[in-house]
Amino acid sequence: MQNDNWVVYGSGVSALALAERLGSSGRDVTLLNPANSWGGIFRGVRVGELTFDAGMTNFEFELFGSPSEDIEKYNPDSKADIGKYVHFVRRYLSDYVDVHELPSPRMIYGDRIVDDLIITNCFEILSKLPISLRTAIRQELEACVSNGNALHPRSKSMNDSPLDEASFEAASLTNHGPTFHRLFVEPMFRKVLDVPTSSVKAVFHRSGWTPLFYPETLLSQFGPLPQRLKPTVFHYPRDPHFGAFIDRILNKVRALPNVRVETAVTEARVDAARRRVTTAQGEHTFDQLAWGGDLTQLMPDVSLSPLQRASLDLFFLRVRSNGVRDRFPVLIDPDAGSPFYRVTNQTVCRQDDVAEEHQIIFECSSANWEEQAPASRRRFDEALERYGIAPHAVIDRLHRSFSGALVIPAHEQIASFNAVRNTVSQRFPYIHLIGTSRSCVSATLNDHLIQALQIAHSEGALA
Repeated sequence: MQNDNWVVYGSGVSALALAERLGSSGRDVTLLNPANSWGGIFRGVRVGELTFDAGMTNFEFELFGSPSEDIEKYNPDSKADIGKYVHFVRRYLSDYVDVHELPSPRMIYGDRIVDDLIITNCFEILSKLPISLRTAIRQELEACVSNGNALHPRSKSMNDSPLDEASFEAASLTNHGPTFHRLFVEPMFRKVLDVPTSSVKAVFHRSGWTPLFYPETLLSQFGPLPQRLKPTVFHYPRDPHFGAFIDRILNKVRALPNVRVETAVTEARVDAARRRVTTAQGEHTFDQLAWGGDLTQLMPDVSLSPLQRASLDLFFLRVRSNGVRDRFPVLIDPDAGSPFYRVTNQTVCRQDDVAEEHQIIFECSSANWEEQAPASRRRFDEALERYGIAPHAVIDRLHRSFSGALVIPAHEQIASFNAVRNTVSQRFPYIHLIGTSRSCVSATLNDHLIQALQIAHSEGALA
């Protein structure tokens, strides 16, 4: 085993971490990167002399789920599994990054900034609503609780759960009622993925950052003993930007004498039967292949429809410190009338209290923004003021679009993808799938690192 010859193909953190673990355990590894950089969105975006985070990129080390050491049982198609194995990620990254806990993300409703409901499980916003909305939500929740509810969130863990087939719209209306759904769920989902909740199955509710709450929990907020959920805790590195740890892993990989690294490789073709990867730059044989590329490159005789994806627009701002009134790390905006769904202050995230300038990132769906529209500058300045940022304090602003950045989890496409993936795994057991070739719903840093560490564990390379 120690003399296995590995080829690892991919540009993401799963490929990089796996190459590091295999190389550090004595394997001969060739790491092939089809891109010019490493880590994808987690690495950040270079703007002049600064590196901006690509939106809200934080470590989530305290997810729900009882920790488990049997990482070989990790299922990348089950979001519930991540909480069981995230401690492996924290343990691995402890050699590369030092982190601090972030203040709680915030949320804006109208012109009010309160603790966040959408990603942080804080319910303060419900007490700030007009009495008419509070009354409507309470009455609808009472009906949700009193009626039989086959789509209750607790059924997610059941085999053949009805949530597997129901739409997110149906599940949200059943558990939240129409008023809560209209205010917080539907607009957020449309703002992130540009599709209605009716088009996505309920099990993928987190894809649009929107939760599926227990109706009993929501209803309790209107009574004398409101339930308090454990807030989601986010961490940020003690570095100028989130992706600094990626360079540290890469530096270790490059220092290993038994690891060969090639970047910007092109025209990769895999002869799985002969165990050979050919690129425009050369040919590489392998005993074991870890693949983070397109599945159809492994099985050219199989056609696979492209996954439905949403495009993302990011705005990178440098703002004078005295023009930033509200020092939130992250602000969630579910307002249907606003094009932006999230604002991240990278300077606050890194806890730089003396910075003269703040690095701030706005996010929106490409479908919600037209840069050349006559009213675009006015809309942007209105958003700045609403978020407590003085437009005159903006030093510069860079706008970039990222085509197909977010996967829209259409159920039929996922089933087709899984069929091809399972065929590859059965036909070629020495090919290990990583990144988005392992699961089309794998999108988080935790997803990708757990995949790498699971393979390393199976190969006896997880120290």
